[in-house]
Amino acid sequence: MDGVSEIESKVAPPIARCAHCQGMLPLGLGDKTCTLCGAICRVTHERTLIDLREEKITCPKCSTIVIAGTEERPVDLICGSCQSPFRITPKIVKVEIGCPSCDRLLRLKPRPGTRNINCPACKSEFSVTF
Repeated sequence: MDGVSEIESKVAPPIARCAHCQGMLPLGLGDKTCTLCGAICRVTHERTLIDLREEKITCPKCSTIVIAGTEERPVDLICGSCQSPFRITPKIVKVEIGCPSCDRLLRLKPRPGTRNINCPACKSEFSVTF
């Protein structure tokens, strides 16, 4: 489906921790392999699954409300009114981290492990562990 409108989902799975090392697991639901210790953990969250199935999206062409009806993201849908195809993409989760030097809030995509961050305001470097 080339040239299809893309809409970001409003629902994101929760950030989960490994049961063995307490490190952050890769984002998403299902069986996830911890990048820190290699353990396989099952991530489930019933409320998120319900919210994904029942998510209401406005058609980008005719503004009709379309219910996603599935837990999968990305998902390709076709509007029942205008027959226009569009795609619901997964929500990109971001967290706010305060710079320890200047207290500026930085929005980052969380990834498992430790990251070195350079603050764009004060140019200081600090590390963050998710």
